[in-house]
Amino acid sequence: MKKALALLFFVTAVLITACTTKYKTVNGCEIHPKTQCSKFDLSETDLRWAKLRWADLRYANLRGADLREANLSQANLIWANLRGANMRGAELRLADLRWADLREANLIWTNMSWADLRGADLRGAKLGGASLLGNLRRAIYNKLTKFPDGFDPETAWMLLAE
Repeated sequence: MKKALALLFFVTAVLITACTTKYKTVNGCEIHPKTQCSKFDLSETDLRWAKLRWADLRYANLRGADLREANLSQANLIWANLRGANMRGAELRLADLRWADLREANLIWTNMSWADLRGADLRGAKLGGASLLGNLRRAIYNKLTKFPDGFDPETAWMLLAE
């Protein structure tokens, strides 16, 4: 009987451990939906396919991070440094990117529907195929910014930086 109980306990412990969700931790930030990593340094980090929906990443340093196919929908990225980040195919629907630094970022095929990009810096960003239905009022762009075909930055009230 003791052996059977010990075996049952061992099997239960193994199953619980195997079924428990484990999240990647980067510089003290646990990568998962609703994470609270405001002001964290996540620069040059591989976050491909990361599930960061509803994440609080205000003021976070994500410079040069690989965020391809990441889900950042409804994330708070106010004042985040995303300069040079690869966000190709990322989900940014309803994300708050006000005043975010997106210079030279790869935003090709990203879904930014209803995202708030007011005041964001998009100089040199690649936006081909991106869904730009969000608020781009006073977002900054330059002659190096690559927009999707047919997109007019002036109609979106964006500011051209010389």
